[in-house]
Amino acid sequence: NAVSAMMMKSDLFVLAMIAKAARVVIDESMNVEGTDGRTIYLSPRFLTLSPQEQIFVLAHEAMHIARLDPIRSVNYKKTKVPISPSSVHILDIIGDIFNIIADAKINTALQEMGVQVPPNRPMCNKLDEQYGIDVSEDDCIKKSVEEILDELMSRNRIPNVSVDFADLLGSS
Repeated sequence: NAVSAMMMKSDLFVLAMIAKAARVVIDESMNVEGTDGRTIYLSPRFLTLSPQEQIFVLAHEAMHIARLDPIRSVNYKKTKVPISPSSVHILDIIGDIFNIIADAKINTALQEMGVQVPPNRPMCNKLDEQYGIDVSEDDCIKKSVEEILDELMSRNRIPNVSVDFADLLGSS
C-alpha cells in the first residue's frame, strides 16, 4: 500500500543519509566490505560492482551503523564470555556469528524495503541451511541478535564450538 511504500522510501533515505555522513574509505588491504561503526570500509572489488550492488553494499553497511552492530557485538562478547587465553577462539566465533545473524536481519529488512539482495547472502529464512545456525525465520526477524545468541548458547548450539556454555558462563 501507499503508506508502506512511503515508509520504505523514508527508511532508504535515512540509510542514504547515514552512508553519506559516514566516512567511506576504499582500503586496498580489504577483501570484503565492513564498518567499525563510523567508517565504511570498501574493498577495491566494490568499484567493479554494478550500481545496484553498490547501493546494496552501502545500504547494508549503513544499516550496521544505524543498528550500532559493531558496538553491540563488542559489548555482547565482553559481558557474556570471560576473557582468558582459552576463550579467544570462542570470542572470535561469537563475533562472526553475531555478524552473520546481524547480516541476515539487515538483508531481510533491505529486501523488504525493495533493495535487491545479491544471491548467497545471509537471510533469516536460510540461516540453518547456510551456516548451521539453528534459529527460526520468525525469531531471526523479531528477536535481537543478543537474544538469539543467548538462546543458542543456552542450548549449546553455537556452530563450530564444542564448549558447554553453561560451564563457561558459570550457569547452573
